[in-house]
Amino acid sequence: MAIDASKLKRRLPSPPPMDEGAPGIERQPELPPPAEPSAAGLALAPPPVLDGRSLRATGRVHQLNVKVTAETKASILKLAEERGLLVAEVIEQAVEALSGKNSRKAAL
Repeated sequence: MAIDASKLKRRLPSPPPMDEGAPGIERQPELPPPAEPSAAGLALAPPPVLDGRSLRATGRVHQLNVKVTAETKASILKLAEERGLLVAEVIEQAVEALSGKNSRKAAL
């Protein structure tokens, strides 16, 4: 039993010929000549680029996963938003208050 495939649509177009395509795509871009050292000896290097992660480094590297009620989570998030703190800072302050270590609160 032979199937007539002549009436079926092609799903993918035929690939373009090898000589067709964007002009210059086959060659590599030319690199600019290396910068010559200044008269003082060495060219000054550009300052390092700072990303947001290095500016937000807090020293908190240990993870703590806990399950809380929706109300507790909402309270923690609301406190953090109102006081402009990180969630971790809200929890740290709560632990300090419960343990009697109010030295950090006095500093704020």
